[in-house]
Amino acid sequence: MTTIPPLRFVVVGTGRCGTTYTAQLLQRAGIPVDHEVVFTEKGPQQVEHLEGDASWMAVPYLADFGGSILHQVREPLAVIDSLLDLGLFASVFADEIHRPWRRFLEAHFRLCGDPVLDAMRFYVQWNLRCEEHADLRIRIEDQCT
Repeated sequence: MTTIPPLRFVVVGTGRCGTTYTAQLLQRAGIPVDHEVVFTEKGPQQVEHLEGDASWMAVPYLADFGGSILHQVREPLAVIDSLLDLGLFASVFADEIHRPWRRFLEAHFRLCGDPVLDAMRFYVQWNLRCEEHADLRIRIEDQCT
Protein backbone atom coordinates (compact mmCIF):
# COMPACT_ATOMS: atom_id res chain seq x y z
CA MET A 1 0.00 0.00 0.00
CA THR A 2 1.26 3.48 -0.91
CA THR A 3 1.49 6.03 1.90
CA ILE A 4 0.13 9.39 0.79
CA PRO A 5 1.88 12.39 2.39
CA PRO A 6 -0.31 14.62 4.60
CA LEU A 7 -0.41 17.74 2.42
CA ARG A 8 -3.10 20.42 2.65
CA PHE A 9 -3.54 20.47 -1.13
CA VAL A 10 -2.36 19.22 -4.48
CA VAL A 11 -2.64 20.90 -7.88
CA VAL A 12 -3.23 18.30 -10.59
CA GLY A 13 -3.70 18.30 -14.34
CA THR A 14 -2.31 16.69 -17.45
CA GLY A 15 1.23 17.94 -17.32
CA ARG A 16 2.12 20.79 -19.69
CA CYS A 17 -0.93 22.57 -18.23
CA GLY A 18 0.99 25.13 -16.18
CA THR A 19 1.55 23.42 -12.84
CA THR A 20 5.12 24.77 -12.73
CA TYR A 21 3.77 28.30 -13.11
CA THR A 22 1.13 27.74 -10.43
CA ALA A 23 3.69 26.32 -7.99
CA GLN A 24 5.94 29.35 -8.55
CA LEU A 25 3.00 31.73 -8.13
CA LEU A 26 2.01 30.11 -4.83
CA GLN A 27 5.64 30.09 -3.64
CA ARG A 28 5.90 33.83 -4.30
CA ALA A 29 2.73 34.30 -2.26
CA GLY A 30 4.52 32.62 0.66
CA ILE A 31 2.78 29.25 0.48
CA PRO A 32 5.10 26.27 1.02
CA VAL A 33 4.45 24.32 -2.19
CA ASP A 34 6.70 22.71 -4.76
CA HIS A 35 6.44 21.15 -8.20
CA GLU A 36 6.65 17.37 -8.67
CA VAL A 37 8.58 16.92 -5.43
CA VAL A 38 6.04 14.92 -3.44
CA PHE A 39 4.24 13.19 -6.31
CA THR A 40 6.99 11.95 -8.62
CA GLU A 41 7.53 9.26 -11.22
CA LYS A 42 8.57 7.02 -8.30
CA GLY A 43 5.25 7.57 -6.54
CA PRO A 44 4.51 9.67 -3.45
CA GLN A 45 7.58 10.84 -1.52
CA GLN A 46 7.61 11.97 2.10
CA VAL A 47 8.72 15.61 2.15
CA GLU A 48 8.58 17.80 5.24
CA HIS A 49 7.63 21.46 5.46
CA LEU A 50 5.40 21.55 2.37
CA GLU A 51 1.70 22.28 2.38
CA GLY A 52 1.18 21.34 -1.26
CA ASP A 53 2.57 19.91 -4.44
CA ALA A 54 1.70 20.63 -8.06
CA SER A 55 2.06 17.44 -10.08
CA TRP A 56 0.31 15.57 -12.87
CA MET A 57 1.73 12.42 -11.28
CA ALA A 58 -0.57 12.76 -8.24
CA VAL A 59 -3.59 11.64 -10.27
CA PRO A 60 -3.34 7.87 -9.60
CA TYR A 61 -3.31 8.60 -5.85
CA LEU A 62 -6.19 11.09 -5.62
CA ALA A 63 -8.73 8.62 -4.23
CA ASP A 64 -6.57 8.23 -1.11
CA PHE A 65 -5.46 11.87 -0.81
CA GLY A 66 -6.77 13.64 2.29
CA GLY A 67 -6.29 17.28 1.33
CA SER A 68 -7.90 19.63 -1.16
CA ILE A 69 -7.56 18.79 -4.84
CA LEU A 70 -7.22 21.67 -7.28
CA HIS A 71 -7.68 20.59 -10.89
CA GLN A 72 -5.81 22.85 -13.28
CA VAL A 73 -6.70 22.87 -16.98
CA ARG A 74 -5.21 24.60 -20.00
CA GLU A 75 -6.51 25.07 -23.52
CA PRO A 76 -6.56 21.54 -25.03
CA LEU A 77 -4.63 22.16 -28.25
CA ALA A 78 -1.85 23.97 -26.37
CA VAL A 79 -1.45 21.01 -24.00
CA ILE A 80 -1.61 18.39 -26.76
CA ASP A 81 0.93 20.30 -28.91
CA SER A 82 3.25 20.64 -25.92
CA LEU A 83 2.95 16.94 -25.03
CA LEU A 84 3.73 16.00 -28.63
CA ASP A 85 6.70 18.42 -28.75
CA LEU A 86 8.03 16.83 -25.56
CA GLY A 87 7.93 13.44 -27.27
CA LEU A 88 6.31 11.69 -24.32
CA PHE A 89 4.00 9.71 -26.62
CA ALA A 90 6.54 8.90 -29.34
CA SER A 91 7.08 5.20 -30.00
CA VAL A 92 10.84 5.70 -29.62
CA PHE A 93 11.29 7.85 -26.57
CA ALA A 94 15.04 8.48 -26.50
CA ASP A 95 15.21 11.43 -24.08
CA GLU A 96 16.92 10.12 -20.92
CA ILE A 97 15.65 13.02 -18.82
CA HIS A 98 12.00 12.23 -19.56
CA ARG A 99 12.21 8.43 -19.70
CA PRO A 100 11.02 8.01 -16.07
CA TRP A 101 7.91 10.04 -16.95
CA ARG A 102 7.25 7.69 -19.86
CA ARG A 103 7.50 4.67 -17.56
CA PHE A 104 5.09 6.35 -15.13
CA LEU A 105 2.72 7.10 -18.01
CA GLU A 106 2.85 3.50 -19.25
CA ALA A 107 2.06 2.25 -15.73
CA HIS A 108 -1.01 4.47 -15.34
CA PHE A 109 -2.38 5.02 -18.85
CA ARG A 110 -3.06 2.62 -21.70
CA LEU A 111 -1.20 3.73 -24.82
CA CYS A 112 -2.41 2.69 -28.28
CA GLY A 113 0.83 3.57 -30.11
CA ASP A 114 -0.34 6.53 -32.19
CA PRO A 115 1.29 9.61 -30.58
CA VAL A 116 -1.39 12.09 -31.68
CA LEU A 117 -4.27 9.86 -30.65
CA ASP A 118 -2.55 8.98 -27.37
CA ALA A 119 -1.94 12.66 -26.56
CA MET A 120 -5.58 13.53 -27.29
CA ARG A 121 -6.90 10.58 -25.30
CA PHE A 122 -4.54 11.41 -22.44
CA TYR A 123 -5.78 15.00 -22.29
CA VAL A 124 -9.41 13.89 -22.05
CA GLN A 125 -9.04 10.84 -19.82
CA TRP A 126 -6.47 12.29 -17.40
CA ASN A 127 -8.60 15.41 -16.92
CA LEU A 128 -11.64 13.22 -16.26
CA ARG A 129 -9.66 11.38 -13.60
CA CYS A 130 -8.70 14.73 -12.04
CA GLU A 131 -12.23 16.07 -12.19
CA GLU A 132 -13.62 12.99 -10.45
CA HIS A 133 -11.82 14.03 -7.24
CA ALA A 134 -11.44 17.80 -7.64
CA ASP A 135 -12.64 20.32 -5.10
CA LEU A 136 -11.99 23.19 -7.50
CA ARG A 137 -11.13 23.64 -11.19
CA ILE A 138 -8.65 26.34 -12.27
CA ARG A 139 -8.07 27.50 -15.84
CA ILE A 140 -4.43 28.55 -16.23
CA GLU A 141 -5.48 31.19 -18.75
CA ASP A 142 -7.50 32.89 -15.99
CA GLN A 143 -4.38 33.19 -13.79
CA CYS A 144 -2.39 34.90 -16.53
CA THR A 145 -4.79 37.73 -17.35
